[in-house]
Amino acid sequence: YKPDPGLPTLMSVSDNYVFDMAMVNYKLGEYDKAIEEWSGLLEIQAGNDSLQYFLANAYLAKNDFINAKAFFEKVTKKPESEFINESFWYLALIHIKEGNKEAARELIQKSNHYNKQKALEILK
Repeated sequence: YKPDPGLPTLMSVSDNYVFDMAMVNYKLGEYDKAIEEWSGLLEIQAGNDSLQYFLANAYLAKNDFINAKAFFEKVTKKPESEFINESFWYLALIHIKEGNKEAARELIQKSNHYNKQKALEILK
């Protein structure tokens, strides 16, 4: 497991200032701050898959598998999301950690992660 590196943050005035500051906190490993900011934004933008994905990653980085799983699952239900493949991958890693290899295999199959085949071989 390696945390998602996050999105680039620009040093300029932005319409997404709160999101960008939370991303900086996330990259600094200040996951609680990032979660607080992104959760506030999610109240306004309830279906935003970017917020759901990065909230999931922040929770996963804190080993909070319950919340991470809930947010990753929301993203995987959105086929148009640019984060769907990564969400399948991270969900699979959570299932591996929980000892559910069969669920992990199914999720890895749905992913296009560069380690997909290697992971499937290991899970045999």
